Amino acid sequence: MTIWKPLLTATLAASATLLIGCSDTGPESSQTSSASACLLDAAQSPCDLLTIERARTVFPMLPEKIDINENVTKYSSSCRISWQTGRKSTVGSGNFAMEVDVDDALELSNIRQVNADTFIRQHRTLSDEEKAQAAEQAAQAVDAKAKDGTIDKKHVDMGKDFAKSLVNKMQWDPVTGLGDQAAWGGVGRFKTLNVLVGDTMFSVRAEVSNEETKTLEASKLAAQAIVDACE
Repeated sequence: MTIWKPLLTATLAASATLLIGCSDTGPESSQTSSASACLLDAAQSPCDLLTIERARTVFPMLPEKIDINENVTKYSSSCRISWQTGRKSTVGSGNFAMEVDVDDALELSNIRQVNADTFIRQHRTLSDEEKAQAAEQAAQAVDAKAKDGTIDKKHVDMGKDFAKSLVNKMQWDPVTGLGDQAAWGGVGRFKTLNVLVGDTMFSVRAEVSNEETKTLEASKLAAQAIVDACE
């Protein structure tokens, strides 16, 4: 049983609780625009916005063979375009590090309504005190997942250490010149670019390099193409 996905989910949920607090996450109707409405219309069909043709305008050197996958559930949706370039990436660390083949990919997800104040609160780096609180909440979530069998009880201590490490590494940095608000952040290779247009936000990640700066720049180009498509 893999433990990393449930641990990551628990950690992000704990951090989000502190970031959002008791704030209203609903939309501010006065901020709704045609571009915002266009984005929201694609919440349940994100591949309508992230088309292969649009991806090629951002990355003109895309190969002919491209996979596209749309995943839509009651609570979330995503569109992922992926292709092979022969890129390799190192996973694990120390004696457990290994080099594996990875696909390049472009993903659009997390289209939802959020007001500007909430977006700003969600995309800030936690204080040391808040990180400690998030780590404690994540540890409680790990205990709960061990109790319900989601993770093996023998992995509890490792899971708590993993959650604490993620919380301490989590950070957000503002990105200017994109939408009404934008921020790049998360944890390590899980970082994404979140953009707010009016009262609608979306997330983009362009996995085209092992270097964070190149991933960010590619993500910015892709996000701008999404915004332009709705303006």
